[in-house]
Amino acid sequence: MAVLLYFLNRSQSSSAKSPLPAGEYEVFLNFRGSDVRYDFADSLHTYLKKYEIRTFFDEEELHKGEEIDSKLLDAIEGSKIYIPIISAKYASSRSPLMELAHMVKCCEKEKGHLILPIFYKVEVGDVKNQRGTFGESFRELAQKHDARTIREWKNALRTVTELKGWTVTPTTRTVDEEILKFFPKCESYKPDLMNDDIALQLFSRHAFGSDYPPTGYMDLSQDFVEVAAGLPLAIKAIGSVVFRKDKKFWVAKLKMFREIPDEQVQKRLKIVYEELSLDEKHIFLDIACYFIGEPTDRPSFLWDDSNLHPLVSIDTLCLKAFIKINERNELWMHDQYKLLGRDIVREEDIVNPWKRSRMWSNKDVLNMLRDKQGTEELKILRVYVEHRKSTVIKILEAYKYKNLSGLRYLEVRYGRLTGDFNGILPNLRWLRLDGCCPIPSDLNLKSLVVLEMHGCPVAERIGEAGVGLRLLSSLCFLPPFFTSVSW
Repeated sequence: MAVLLYFLNRSQSSSAKSPLPAGEYEVFLNFRGSDVRYDFADSLHTYLKKYEIRTFFDEEELHKGEEIDSKLLDAIEGSKIYIPIISAKYASSRSPLMELAHMVKCCEKEKGHLILPIFYKVEVGDVKNQRGTFGESFRELAQKHDARTIREWKNALRTVTELKGWTVTPTTRTVDEEILKFFPKCESYKPDLMNDDIALQLFSRHAFGSDYPPTGYMDLSQDFVEVAAGLPLAIKAIGSVVFRKDKKFWVAKLKMFREIPDEQVQKRLKIVYEELSLDEKHIFLDIACYFIGEPTDRPSFLWDDSNLHPLVSIDTLCLKAFIKINERNELWMHDQYKLLGRDIVREEDIVNPWKRSRMWSNKDVLNMLRDKQGTEELKILRVYVEHRKSTVIKILEAYKYKNLSGLRYLEVRYGRLTGDFNGILPNLRWLRLDGCCPIPSDLNLKSLVVLEMHGCPVAERIGEAGVGLRLLSSLCFLPPFFTSVSW
């Protein structure tokens, strides 16, 4: 992401980064809608956190009434960079527009603030002139507010559309070189390319477990280094493929790699992927689609329960550079591998997402539940319902899950599970609820391995309505409040 390149360039150019005062942020993220939150903003927030960039990400729904909450005011005024993610639904609520107007005021009043707008699946002209779907939402909202407020919002929108920013479309996959012109202080980023000697050493470590090729393998090793084009990720991946293989295998793989153009890195990585075992492929795809940034131990409970041998498989994936485990014991993956994994799943059914083994798009998930679709092949499901304090929490009825008997992981944010769940989710192993209402009394919890509950107002009363804590005999991970519950 270009914003990361900006920060990384900035941090590298500073010999010593002075700590920010308590309560101040480097970045303030401004957006509207669950589709943006969970399909884009959350990913951007995760990346910024990874690089220790202090970012304000409103997870508390701080807006109340017609004014901006004092916490939001402080966060905006204390932030250095504002990133408004403007989508088609952005103007359907006054909240992001109020924030945007205040950002513009801060920039006009005081130096040191910078706005970097992102136009997410919406035309810049539609935002500037309030046209199309964006314009319809804006006009509907305008009917509820006075002329002075509307004028202020229009001026803010016009201001950001005239700033240097970029557009994210449904087909955007990587940061284009053109984006970098929006950052005068940011030199064009190029992947670090290794010189031949260092590249050969890295390849040898992954192909032979030593710093130098053994007798008879020098020429072949140099050929593989050339195929990897000096990219460390490709060098590690290709080296791991030929590890402990005979020369005949080496020659065959070299021919395969040479048939793929240099710029098509993912196709070369897919050859490496095909060498994984079934267990390793399963875990790799789960991580690519769901568990990047997740503590290693929790999905490991799920994989172990599915007989996927996570200890061995994760170790192999790390050795082959598919994943890494950071200092906080979280699962991480290079963007190229994440794209590879999701492309592999997408190819299972290009037209019907609900027929795939994994679904990561919240829009696709909600469409599937609405249309009562889904198959028993789907093992993991995340459902994010946009939370509005002024409206009734959306209900997710039991009958919508009737085709998902194979589901092993269910995560629901800001939703209410209702209806007869008897026999609906017999294989459920991991249940994660965030801001939800009580668990249905007939939801099968006997085989749960992981139970997580965050912001659930009646979580302490889980034992009521017949659920019964004594039925949770298989649990390996419990919510913190369980320690105070009487058995």
